[in-house]
Amino acid sequence: MTNDRSLHQSYLPRFVLPVVCPSSRRNPSIIKRSVAKMWSLVPYIAGTLAFVAAIFLLIFFLRPGWLVQILLRVWRRRSGMQVKFIGDGEYVFCYGERGQKSKDRSSILCIHGFSSSKDQWNTAFKNLPKEYHIVAMDMPGHGATSTPPESQDLSLDFAMETIKRFADLVGLTDKPFHVVGASLGGCMAGLFAATYPEIVERVTMICPAMRCPEDSDFSLQVEKAIEIGADNIEIEHCSLLPQSPHEMQLMLDSCLYAKSNVNKQILQGFMDLRCPKNPYFLRVFKALATEDNVRLLENNCHRISVPSQIIWGDHDRIIHPSGAKLLKSKLPDCRDVTILENCGHSVDLDRPLASCKAIARFRGDDMPSKKAQ
Repeated sequence: MTNDRSLHQSYLPRFVLPVVCPSSRRNPSIIKRSVAKMWSLVPYIAGTLAFVAAIFLLIFFLRPGWLVQILLRVWRRRSGMQVKFIGDGEYVFCYGERGQKSKDRSSILCIHGFSSSKDQWNTAFKNLPKEYHIVAMDMPGHGATSTPPESQDLSLDFAMETIKRFADLVGLTDKPFHVVGASLGGCMAGLFAATYPEIVERVTMICPAMRCPEDSDFSLQVEKAIEIGADNIEIEHCSLLPQSPHEMQLMLDSCLYAKSNVNKQILQGFMDLRCPKNPYFLRVFKALATEDNVRLLENNCHRISVPSQIIWGDHDRIIHPSGAKLLKSKLPDCRDVTILENCGHSVDLDRPLASCKAIARFRGDDMPSKKAQ
């Protein structure tokens, strides 16, 4: 009769036998060779780590803009945002998208604020229910979308036409969709719903740009800009157009309730990305800093016939939260007003989960509870 142990070993591949052989485990020469081989790899590993560290330090100190771009890419990937491009011969639009259109749910189009980009919506992409189809566009001259020529009128009428053009290009207008906007984008979202009610299912306005009953720090700057006239407006008249890391920190402090000191090199990285666009942002500020424009949402909100929602931070220093009560009183079908406690103008950074829960609730959905925000 064949021994079971020898039968088992006879069917093992030859290269396995030395591993399971007890004598090989006790052989000091094999152990020494293995240890020596491992130690021989240490210089290569250390060299690789030193090279990576050196590259990081070079980028951090010499090209902080590259580092910020890398961080933004990581942030987009973690939020589920896929960056895409689409054009019509005149403009090439950059936008972020998550999910696919559904017969059962309306898509969401997100419109960012002044001098911002689609990345303003990364927290919404991360926190809103995964079954939602979300699209966040870069407005012309913002993010990676084409910049309009000097001859282009940059009125809010142009913004409405541009949003409609983009929505047509990406196929959102096949059925009514949900428009969500923040700050200047909140004003645009409301005006878009008033202008194109046939393609808008509902609208969410987050701290929308408007004339409020009470002044804010930024509204006083806008009033001064209106007073001196567009021809005399300089970049220094707008605190949302920082020109140095220090001014960038001041801008963040004015937008956030939960203030924090950001590393100077990171601030410089953001400045490296923003400064080339400042001349265009100044054009937009000049075009919109008029008495008619600051009252445009208030004067047209009675035309918003679709269900509407207002979200505002109770410590907003850019657009005073007193605007929420005024807006609600003039909207024909305001379904929800959410005032977020301990929140500044940047709702997406101060209270990302709470704002997303409010949006989901407005759509008739409940989000599971997570870490309180």
